Amino acid sequence: MAIADVESDIAQKKMRFCFIGGYATHAPGPPDGAFAEIFRYPRIAVGPQGCILNEHSRADADYAVRHNARMWQFLIGKR
Repeated sequence: MAIADVESDIAQKKMRFCFIGGYATHAPGPPDGAFAEIFRYPRIAVGPQGCILNEHSRADADYAVRHNARMWQFLIGKR
């Protein structure tokens, strides 16, 4: 589902990254040091934002990783 969603975003020119909760919300998937670049793009809040975990937290994190990794791959390919 994440790949289909991100491919749809790319086709619609909607560059955005998924953020998940934790001590501090973050965007998993892109390499270390990429935050300054991805911070410029809109955010998608995936799951609860904060320190509360629920039964969907692992699936939310997996979704965000797949989405963000593909979006990052697309963005660096445009350079």
